[in-house]
Amino acid sequence: MGVQTYTDKRTLYEEAEISLAYKNASLESYGEVLKADGPVAVTIETFQKLPKSKPKFIDEERDLFKPDTDNIAKLVMDALNDVAYIDDKQVTHLAVVKNPRVRGQKAHMTIQIMFTGVRNGC
Repeated sequence: MGVQTYTDKRTLYEEAEISLAYKNASLESYGEVLKADGPVAVTIETFQKLPKSKPKFIDEERDLFKPDTDNIAKLVMDALNDVAYIDDKQVTHLAVVKNPRVRGQKAHMTIQIMFTGVRNGC
């Protein structure tokens, strides 16, 4: 008997946004959606805004808040499965960096994927 997993709607939406952003960036840069069939390295950086509730004299603080780095990695890795690579088992190097939360900064993330094997269009 197999194990059935449940993915909530918000996570599905975020995964779809990441997948679409990768496809658009790949198309814009290379004219096709690239998918690795060999090893890849993934670097993820997050940028969060400092909450307005923080005192005005604080402009930034370390991001020691949720989501945890392992959850960020899982979200991105799942979103790029069968999109940037065939399967996330191809990821041989993974780095997640939570940058300091900065007042007035727009929350976003950057994802860098380095193909160290053969690239195929999909």
